[in-house]
Amino acid sequence: PLGDLHIKAHLKGSGRLGIFPLTLDGRCKWGVIDLDGLSRAAVLALRQAGRDWGLDLPIEKSKSKGYHVWLFLDDWTPAAKVRAVLRGLIDTAGWGKHPIEIFPKQSRPNGNDGTGNGLYLPFNGLSVREGRTLFVNLNGEQWPPYADQAAYLAATARTTEAQLDALIEVHGLVVEDSSTPRASHVEGDPPSKGTRLPLPPCAAAAYAEGVEEPGRNLWAHFL
Repeated sequence: PLGDLHIKAHLKGSGRLGIFPLTLDGRCKWGVIDLDGLSRAAVLALRQAGRDWGLDLPIEKSKSKGYHVWLFLDDWTPAAKVRAVLRGLIDTAGWGKHPIEIFPKQSRPNGNDGTGNGLYLPFNGLSVREGRTLFVNLNGEQWPPYADQAAYLAATARTTEAQLDALIEVHGLVVEDSSTPRASHVEGDPPSKGTRLPLPPCAAAAYAEGVEEPGRNLWAHFL
């Protein structure tokens, strides 16, 4: 269980915490566009697209070489809608042909543990000393971190599901179908048609459902 010692270690820089966006039923309270490796022009274009769509998008200078564009939600919201709007923002900003990652990466959790993909949290002490994992002010040329990070985040507007629904309708955004439940497997069930190997449930699931990247090498080694 997450405790104060973990949080202190993250803030001091002796450890690093990550967060997984999805609940088991495919909802989230935040989304991120990961702009690692792209120019500052992409950041500015996305911020402007967000403003045009009425969205408040805090920008974090990430731990490596780029920026995270955050969208905070006021309540647990279907990830499929969040992903549709984030992808729409990227297209509107003119960067749709670039391989830009968005979080959540899935509309429903997948993988062995049902968590999906995680993201490192801001305010890591080691990165903060390098001027990173902080939210920055894009006005001007230098993009300095906000002096009071907590006050800045407290003043950031949270987006509602109704706002997302309106944007999806107005801009004709495509929402993925996330209604299909994850398959369950029982030990002893055949992993796929024509296969009768006595596999443990985890391996049977890998055969029956397939394995997506990232993770194929790990699964191949395990099997």
